[in-house]
Amino acid sequence: MQDELLITDMRCALPADAWTDADSNVTKPMSKPSAGKWRIIDYRSKAYNGSMIWTIFPDAAPLRIPLGCSGWHAVSIGMSNLPWDLFAEVRLSGDTRWDFLECCCPTNAQLKAKGTNSYFGGPLHEQPWKFADLTGRDLEIRYPVNYPPTVVGLYCAVYSVRVVPVRLEDVPVLTSRRRRRLVHGCAPLPPYYDDRFDDGQWDVVYYDHPGTDVVLWPSAVGSLAGEGAWDVAEEFRWHAIIQEVRAMIARGEDPLQGVITRAHAHGTRFWMGLRPQSWVAPPPLHQVFRSPFFMAHPEFRCLDSDGSALGQLSVAFPPVRERLCTLLAESLARGADGVVIACHRGHPLVRYEAPVQARFRELFGADARGIPDTDARLQQVWAEFVTQWMRELRQLLDEAGATALGRRELAVITGPDLEWNRRFGLDIETWAREKLVDVVMPFPRRTPFTAPVAPDPHPNDLQDGAVDAAAYCAAVRSTAMQVIPCLGHYGDRFHRYGGSGVSVPPRNEMWRSAAGYYAAGAAGLCCAADDMALTSAGLEDPDVMRLWSTRYLPPQGNMMESVGDVCMSRNPPGIGY
Repeated sequence: MQDELLITDMRCALPADAWTDADSNVTKPMSKPSAGKWRIIDYRSKAYNGSMIWTIFPDAAPLRIPLGCSGWHAVSIGMSNLPWDLFAEVRLSGDTRWDFLECCCPTNAQLKAKGTNSYFGGPLHEQPWKFADLTGRDLEIRYPVNYPPTVVGLYCAVYSVRVVPVRLEDVPVLTSRRRRRLVHGCAPLPPYYDDRFDDGQWDVVYYDHPGTDVVLWPSAVGSLAGEGAWDVAEEFRWHAIIQEVRAMIARGEDPLQGVITRAHAHGTRFWMGLRPQSWVAPPPLHQVFRSPFFMAHPEFRCLDSDGSALGQLSVAFPPVRERLCTLLAESLARGADGVVIACHRGHPLVRYEAPVQARFRELFGADARGIPDTDARLQQVWAEFVTQWMRELRQLLDEAGATALGRRELAVITGPDLEWNRRFGLDIETWAREKLVDVVMPFPRRTPFTAPVAPDPHPNDLQDGAVDAAAYCAAVRSTAMQVIPCLGHYGDRFHRYGGSGVSVPPRNEMWRSAAGYYAAGAAGLCCAADDMALTSAGLEDPDVMRLWSTRYLPPQGNMMESVGDVCMSRNPPGIGY
């Protein structure tokens, strides 16, 4: 068997005239761009020294890294998240598709956990990429072409390449693939549906639209986002999105129909996503997202125990449930294969409204307003109203009939564990027993929005970022309900949309989570945020995830010590800016 290959000096990149190392460290004078617009920059890390390849130019020449290997190998790509979000597209010679990789700057908490307080002193992550037969093949690198719009102007860099021979006994696993179900959330941003999702990896894509009945397509029920708004800065990202959607509609295009048609053209199911408690955004963004239905019906708002109104409408009121079902019916008429109800951000569907008080008094002879929201009796009443809505959704889907891809499915994005669900009236066991919900997609974030509802963490809470997949699978065993945990969460990817720079977890962590969920009995995995970096990753195969997590994941915790002869591990200069 061949030895492991670790390439850290990217001066091996071809063609050689595509890069320059004239200013590879700060002791050298500034240099003009090379013909190919790539730079070599020296670095030292705790584990090894090297010279990265780096560019900011979208038209930089593609590079080739000779590998000189034969047979099956596990390939990992080293990318550092110093103070920058780094991106690259990679493929093996002979492939037609490019894979998008990313490594994004960490939060302060993540840095502290790794023993540093500086963005400039973070780790060099080696991202597990793929298993492949490398006979006669090299690695190719380019600046991303098919990327989210917000990636423009960011940095493309590769620090290292690690190639590990696959054991002979593992090769049959890689040549006889198993498949579980993969679900991917598409953000409601142009172009809505990316070419990368056409590769057959995703069994289902769903549209994660941002409002409840404030929409981004022609609707007889909902209202167009930003309708009537006047105090919206042009540089605000939703301003450009809304203008583009309006232009599409003016041209006679239907953005929602377009994504459904495109998914079906590739044999992929499409589920319509709904955030049932995004009726209104807080000012000043209410000019972009504010439901006329919400404004017209203050009597349907969720009420807290003291009678104060919340920013959500309650499904305890039949007109609210009817409004939601009528809106979803529009997507079913366009051919959607099902719907996804997003209940994972910790917004209540029902609280202490009049119907809740009446039902609680009927069952328990007491005033619900004097009962804490942790009381099992109150949670039981909430679950009755939420489950009634699930019955109505099930009826809506069944009456719409099957599509060419089969029965219309009802999926719900739920919380990280069963106790979390009970706090919001999400009765997984009843849904499974009554055959109401086909798929639950547990979400791993213990969102801060739960604080007003459950201020104290439950003693069984897992760490943020984990799903209790074993408990889910045990709860629905012997039923047809599928458990498809979400891999990663929206907080991982805020950097994409101009947010707070929260780090994307290293692939090592996500691959271990995937392997653990499969071992617990998960029917598949979900990516609940628009993440092109997970395409072509082998997530659909439980054996591939098991091999990565047990034998082939590259080492981590390799802290950066210097870049370009500037110390990064102690008193890095970046803190002076």
